[in-house]
Amino acid sequence: MTFFRRGALAALLLSPCLARAEMADALAVQIAANPALSAIGQRDPAAARRLVAEAAAILGVPPAGLRSAELPDETDVALLRDNPLMGAVYRHDPAAALDLLTRVKQAGGTRR
Repeated sequence: MTFFRRGALAALLLSPCLARAEMADALAVQIAANPALSAIGQRDPAAARRLVAEAAAILGVPPAGLRSAELPDETDVALLRDNPLMGAVYRHDPAAALDLLTRVKQAGGTRR
């Protein structure tokens, strides 16, 4: 096997590993950039990853139009202000964001 073929084979075999590493890095960046998710991630990394995945799923679907959403309370406003991912979800779909914030609070993502 020539050097070029070995290199191409190695790249082909390593590409799934690199893709997983890049996804893990992207998740780590999202979690670190959002204090609530960071706090959850320190106690339960899997829960933090699930919440990021839920936020990404919400952002990946067009909003359902204007749905009636409760007004955010003070805790929600603070979470939206301090956590850029949650703020993006709220701007995209307020009702879905408030549902997600409920799960963030249940998972312990508040400073109380």
